[in-house]
Formats: sequence, structure tokens, C-alpha cells
Amino acid sequence: MQNEDFIFNELETLRDSAGNEGVVIGQNSNSVGVKVRDGDEFAITRPISTVDRDVNYTLTAYNAGTNTGQIYTISSKNDSSPGELYAETANTEHAKVGELENIESIGLMTDPIANFLAVPLNSSNFNTVPPALAAMSGTANPVTLATRLDAAFDLTPFEIGSIASFENINPGSNYVNDVFNIVTDDQIVIFDRFEQVLLIDNYSATFSVGDEIRQPSTSTVGIITKVDNDIKGIYVRPYAYYGFKTGNNDYIIHKGNNYDVLAVERDYSSKRLGENATIKTETLFSTGRIAAAIIRNSGLGYVDEETVYLVDDDGVKHAEAVLNVDSQGITEGYWARQNSNINGYVAQQVTDSTPLLPTKEFAYQVLKLATGQATQPAELGIFLNSTRTGGFKYGDITEDGLIKSNDVLMFAQLANGTAPEGVKQIWDELIVPILKTESWFNDHINKLYVYPTVLDYYDNNVKIQDSDRYQEYSYEIKSTVDPGKYEKVVKDTMHLAGTKMFSEFEYQRMTGPKVSYKFQIIQKEDYVRGGDPIVGPNQSVGDQTIRADNFVWTVDTDGITTDNGV
Repeated sequence: MQNEDFIFNELETLRDSAGNEGVVIGQNSNSVGVKVRDGDEFAITRPISTVDRDVNYTLTAYNAGTNTGQIYTISSKNDSSPGELYAETANTEHAKVGELENIESIGLMTDPIANFLAVPLNSSNFNTVPPALAAMSGTANPVTLATRLDAAFDLTPFEIGSIASFENINPGSNYVNDVFNIVTDDQIVIFDRFEQVLLIDNYSATFSVGDEIRQPSTSTVGIITKVDNDIKGIYVRPYAYYGFKTGNNDYIIHKGNNYDVLAVERDYSSKRLGENATIKTETLFSTGRIAAAIIRNSGLGYVDEETVYLVDDDGVKHAEAVLNVDSQGITEGYWARQNSNINGYVAQQVTDSTPLLPTKEFAYQVLKLATGQATQPAELGIFLNSTRTGGFKYGDITEDGLIKSNDVLMFAQLANGTAPEGVKQIWDELIVPILKTESWFNDHINKLYVYPTVLDYYDNNVKIQDSDRYQEYSYEIKSTVDPGKYEKVVKDTMHLAGTKMFSEFEYQRMTGPKVSYKFQIIQKEDYVRGGDPIVGPNQSVGDQTIRADNFVWTVDTDGITTDNGV
């Protein structure tokens, strides 16, 4: 299916109209991988729906006639796929797990509190009063509203850190589609611990992805996963439950240098700890890999970078590719540089309705404001601190009452196009219209904010008529063979897509007469003063200079051919 927007959630349940279920374990732009329950199997004839969402949706088979439906094909269930593997079992056939690094020992409460929500609040014992449930993990019994939490519940010890390696002992076989897998720690995932973003005061250009950083005050170690020079921030993966902190003495050390941390935020765009392992699924299909494909049949109208699929006679997809169209159509060839024949996208002129986006410099100025520093220009700080519709300050785009580091991140995400829809709406509808009315607004265009280029397709509908035969996309075959005998074979094996073939009968043979060699010299003779011949070039006679410079050489061969086009 087409899945450019990655519409599925990992580990969510899918169910078809017959009640068969599966769990999503991976996806890409053109497919989704599902771990089906034992004995169940999806079929393209049965609609498949999500079941865990507030508003679920249903996928159906694609219908070419009505251009409806989303699913092109469903592969057969692969019974050789290893399925779920447990790393901590004694079975060496399951998986091989490398050592745990950067270990931190923690205690977490793992009681499923939801199980006790049905117990009345005035119960004399939450452990026994209906419904019958497993007792709480603490030492207290009975447990009532008066029981201390540390007596009702106990902490479970954990060792968390980074797994050095994870190897699947049994990779399965007979795959005919993309292979997906996911590594999760079901207990750690439920605590919603994310990676972090650190905004650095004395920021350095030496920060690089993969570098290790540590924080002495918290004994936390982590690695850098992304750097953002514009907002002077680094994205990090902490090897600790609580991660990095910010405070008067909570600096970090990177390559022997100390750096002050201005703010720490959770990176909600990252995967949660317990599901953020990097796994490669390089599986050779048992039926072989398609090395290359060439389009041989004729056709025009291909779009550059368009996604196409290689299918067999039954419509089963075997490969996905992206077209690379170097030249094609009326805007190519001899007339390509003639203005009367050029169509394409033209940038719109900036108007009052043109969208506006903040730059990374804008986000950096918000960071300065959030940390008590003066902005450049000062008018921007005044504007960001003033109150807009809704009672929030213009700089408080997250609407939590204060201008903080999370607002900096939102402005930075607006700049790179990854901000949530709600943030975009506040920027477009509540901030931009007032910002444009400020007297200093035009003085800082392209520094604090930019107008993104908006393109419109322009077609002047002016075409220069070309002939059908003598143009860039046709070719001619001359042969003594009847075109009807070779035309189909050529089109099936050698013909290039986007061109047109023409045939011409040609007759060629040697003529019968023999021709002997002929050699000729023609020398100009000139007579002056009584007819004296000139016997050589540049001869002087008296006071006259006469030149004999008209020699003609001719050589003919004895081979004659005729080319008769019919």
C-alpha cells in the first residue's frame, strides 16, 4: 500500500472483518509489517481496521475501476518467521544478546494501578474487596486510603543501560517482502522516558553526533544523536532513568571541556526508552533479488522521481523503484531553451497573505529572552513579552504561562517544518498578523523570519510544432528485411521508452562492371611574349613575373556502389 505518511503506530493491533488480529511491528513508505496471532491470517478480500484509536479507520482492497481502497496486495503468512524472541530465556535458539553497558540500578513501581480502580474508595482492604485481584506489592495488609504509599507498594529493582548487540539466531526463510522487527522492553516502555534536548550556554562547534557526554552532578552518561547549531542545542540519549538535569552546578563534560546547561527538555519526537534500539533487517529473499529493470515498451509522460512498482502478470508487486527521467517531452531537445516553449513552476510574489516562518535566529532570540538576556533587536523582546489574544504572551507559543525552553524548541521546529499543527495554527493566526504590523518588522526580514517560496505551475500553452519523424524522440531502422518480421522483436527487446520507431527498406549490392585506375594531372600553360612556354613555376621573363600555379590531381578507385532507398 502507499504509506508515505507512516500512518501506523508500532505495536498497535489490526483486525480484519473475520476477527483475525495482528500487531504492527514496522512500516515503510509502501508497506506495513504485521505479526499475526497464531493461526490467523489476513486476506485482501476482508477489510482490515485499527482497533486501539479514538477514531479508527478501515483499509480495503484497491479497486482500479473506482480508484478506491488502499491495499494492493497481502503476502501469505510466513510460518518460518521466528516471531517473538525472548532474550532472557535459557534457550540459545532464541536470540544472542550482547552485554549491557552504561548500567544504572533503579527501583520502579510496576503495580498495574488500573486493576484497582473498580475497588470502592471506602474499601476496608483494596487487596480483597471485589473484584478479586492480586495483592498490592507492598508489605501492608489490609490496604486502605490511610495506608502510606511506600507501605502499599514496593519498588522492583532494575538494571538499565544500552545493549551492545542483539543477534537473531533464527532469521526465518522464504521471505518475499520487506522484513520488519522491533525490540521492546515492555516494562520500561510504560514509564514514558524519552530522549532529551539540552540547550547549552557556552555552545561549541565541536559537538558531533555519536560523541559521549557526562554530567558529574547526576553521574549521567549519554551520547549525542543530533546537533542544532542555530538554537545552540544538542539532542542526547541518556543512559539513565532521569537523564540530564539543569541547575547551578549541573554542567556537562564533552571532550574534557565543561559546558553550562541552560535548559533540558524531553524530545517527544524520539522513541521511548525500551523501544529505541537500532535494528537492521538485511534479509536476502529466497527467490532472489532483482538487480535491475529497464523499461522497453514505448510511452510518454513519465514524471521524474515518481515511485513505480515492478509487477508480474498477476499484479503481484516484486520491487519498488524511483524513476529518473533525464529528458522527455516538449520542453526538451532543440527547442528547450526557447522561452515560447517553456512551462514550469513560477514563484509567487509576496503579498499580505503570503505565509511567514520564523528562522533559527528567531528561536535563538527567544532562548535569550527565556534565560533573561536582551534580544537583538530589543523590540522583538518587547513584542514577545506582550500579551496576545487568549491571554498568553506572544513568546509563549506552548501556552503554559511562561516563555521557556520548550517554546524555543517549538519556534525551532516551525523553522524546519516539523512543528505540531496546534503550534502552526497559533503562529499563523495569532502571532504573524500582529507581527507584520510592527514598525520594525520589515527591517529584519530574512534574518528573524522568511517568506517561504510558494510555487505556481505556469503553462503558456505555446508549442512549436515538430514533425513526427525527424525529431529527438524517433529513430529509423534501414534493413533489407521486411519490417513486419522484426518490429515486434525490437520493441520487446531494444526499444527505448518514450521514442518512436520508423522502418525503411534498403537495397545494396556491388555493381557488375569493372573499372580501371585513372590518374590525371592538369597543368596550366600560359604564353607570354611571342608564345614562349612557361616551363616551371615562378619564371621571370624580362621585367614580368608570371606564375604557373593551377595544378589539378585526380585519382579514382575501381569500386562503385549504389545506395537505393525505396
